[in-house]
Amino acid sequence: MKTSGIGGVGCLDFVKKYEGLDFKSAMDKIIGNGSQYFSFNKQDNKVIKKEKEFILPPKVDDTSKVYHYLCDIREIKKELVDRMIAENKLYQDDRNNCVFVGYDMAGIPRYALRVGTNPNYKFKGEVEGSNKLFAPSPRYNPKSDNVAVFESVIDAFSYESMTVAEPSNTIALSGVAFSRLSQYLKDNPQTKHIIMMLDNDEVGISTSKKMGEHCAHLGYNVMLSLPRNHKDWNDELVAKVKEDNNLEVYR
Repeated sequence: MKTSGIGGVGCLDFVKKYEGLDFKSAMDKIIGNGSQYFSFNKQDNKVIKKEKEFILPPKVDDTSKVYHYLCDIREIKKELVDRMIAENKLYQDDRNNCVFVGYDMAGIPRYALRVGTNPNYKFKGEVEGSNKLFAPSPRYNPKSDNVAVFESVIDAFSYESMTVAEPSNTIALSGVAFSRLSQYLKDNPQTKHIIMMLDNDEVGISTSKKMGEHCAHLGYNVMLSLPRNHKDWNDELVAKVKEDNNLEVYR
């Protein structure tokens, strides 16, 4: 078949121009309908990826593994676990993992983190399709103008277990990315005060300073608070409970 006069010598160009088809239709005609191929953005040459579907792991009625892991091993106060379960932010899945759930402002689940409950086998992983912009907010009052920022939901739990005063709203970054805090501030314009409470290590300190400076330039009052004697807030809590228990023994 001759293609002179069409203006292009490629097979794809010919099919598109000769038969007046769009890109997808021309590709289907050439390689067969239903075949798989990548689509590229011409401007930045990046593959355009389809968003993966987000599905919460199956829930079971039993919560014994969740309570044992969080309260007995991680030393989290039981009433905090009660609250998270009552708010549908925490449950036990069919593999006995803790599942921490994050919601958008419409109350739709958008994020889930599975944490293994077997202390001899450490496991932690985000559920496929999770959106980090909506990582868990363990404590949330829509009227509060304060927010404390932690790397993990267990760190937020741990700090709340140690404090006597009414704590601020808390969010977990699920890492050290600014995107979660940015989304929270967007959804909560009443916020005035931010407390950076990331890990007491090089990455945590550096990230706290960068995020803090950025938020201060935006007009927020920013404070930095680090675990005093240990790397993270759960290590701090576990050590405190152990110390308190030792004091009880010697009384």
